[in-house]
Amino acid sequence: IELARKHGYSRVAAANLPMLAEVLVWENQLESAETVLIEALELADKTCNLRAELIALTVMGYIQAETNDLANGEKGLQRSVDIARLLGSKIMEGMCLVLLGNLVLYRGHRSKAREHAQNAIDILETAESGMAFYGPVALAVLACAAEDLDLCRANLVRGEDQLSGSSIAHNFLGFYETAMAACLQIADWDGVDRYAKALEDYSRPEPLARCEFLIARGRALAAHGRGKRDPQTMAELQRVRDEAERIGFRFALLVLDAALASP
Repeated sequence: IELARKHGYSRVAAANLPMLAEVLVWENQLESAETVLIEALELADKTCNLRAELIALTVMGYIQAETNDLANGEKGLQRSVDIARLLGSKIMEGMCLVLLGNLVLYRGHRSKAREHAQNAIDILETAESGMAFYGPVALAVLACAAEDLDLCRANLVRGEDQLSGSSIAHNFLGFYETAMAACLQIADWDGVDRYAKALEDYSRPEPLARCEFLIARGRALAAHGRGKRDPQTMAELQRVRDEAERIGFRFALLVLDAALASP
């Protein structure tokens, strides 16, 4: 990026800035990530680099889901789907639909989330290496959006099976995060702990700040869900809540505040 800026290679900068933003997201530096993405989108527009715009919009949509800027996030992710279709990239279309499905689930639109996630899976299954690219995350989002308990668990099993085969690294991070959310929804506290440990084990060689937050949040909410209200459990829940506020995870605050307010 620095070399591209120095030599005026705006298309190269536009293509790589979203990846820098992705790294910043996993370091819990959301404001810095958004600043980088604004530059990326400006350069993508200036150079007519649709692929760079698509990637920037997906990362921005991920951030906007976490910061509870859901209307703007949905608009941007729908644009990313349209670009993927324009480019004829089935893999990117599938990924964008998964992220859009996850965001509309945040908005409470469960049936629409299921539709997006299932459409994504249908597309990824027909694309070369599509399921290896984003299948586990798609299945985890479908599990989160499921109305039926058995379907939720079945999709989580399918996601884990895909991880054990051919799968790109980002699937482990995305699947375990979303699988914890699914288990929290169905009050499967042991499942939350199991996926938290899986994420902890996977990220241990190179710890990531976002992973550490997700693991702590999952474990704290699972302990609370089991009915624990001892000082240690409540202190940890408060610590995680304060960390979410510091980072800017405003959507996570809703669940954490509700847990702290419950008797």
